[in-house]
Amino acid sequence: MIEVEIDIRKNARQNAEKYFQESKKAKAKIATAEAALAKTLKQIENMKAGAAVSEIKKSVLPQKRRPRGKWYESFRWMFTTEGFLVIAGRDAKQNEIIFAKRIEPTDIVLHAEITGAPLTVIKAEGKTITPLAIREAAEFAAAYSRAWAAGLGGVDVYWVRPEQVSKTAPAGEFLPKGAFMIRGTKNYLKKMELKVAIGIKFETDKEGKRAAKLIYGNVQAVNKHAKYFVTIQPGDMPQARLAAEIRRQILIKALPDDKVLIEQIPIDEIQRAIPAGNGSIVS
Repeated sequence: MIEVEIDIRKNARQNAEKYFQESKKAKAKIATAEAALAKTLKQIENMKAGAAVSEIKKSVLPQKRRPRGKWYESFRWMFTTEGFLVIAGRDAKQNEIIFAKRIEPTDIVLHAEITGAPLTVIKAEGKTITPLAIREAAEFAAAYSRAWAAGLGGVDVYWVRPEQVSKTAPAGEFLPKGAFMIRGTKNYLKKMELKVAIGIKFETDKEGKRAAKLIYGNVQAVNKHAKYFVTIQPGDMPQARLAAEIRRQILIKALPDDKVLIEQIPIDEIQRAIPAGNGSIVS
């Protein structure tokens, strides 16, 4: 049973009309409320989806950028057994930059006796450059020359003083980009063996956080500074595969705590340390 109030001042038709109009208003209010509810629910769903995407981004994107490298890391570089910095150009443009901006009067300049070799410099930095440093830098200059891609067993390398290096060509001649004139006596080191060691050393920052750093160069020098390393020579393994094999062999040697840090080094960074051309692992 439903009780309905009747206005006795109105007839039955008028009372019915009154309730009909009220029902129409109620339906309109319900429709408006339902629309508002649907809109609110949609906004809630969108907010949830946005939060989920945000969380996904946080989990996928690296939480911390790798620290920016030292100035010399844009070139090929190594530290000798005695701690002398050696830099070499990766291409003709970098050879020009090294010549124009990075050679100082007390440095020593090296070059492999083959077309397409990098301009290589031992930085004195206030110290007297030793014969050992010159020999190690000569092996570095040889390995990163075109002799590697040619599959040669060794190549001659000479060293000179900075004042002997010039961009001034003889009359009627032209020096291409990345090429230089050498005047005066060249000091030769014969048949420098083509070998490179690629290794890992560990550094600790000011906050006490430990990180793995890739180093490469003359075998003796890398052996001095690296905890783990692999030696390579010219061969038939493509660079990408060789880089993966170098990483695998280093990880085999590494302690469990060190492996976690080594795995953070990008494989393309290892590949960039390999001389241009194919290679093989010696040990």
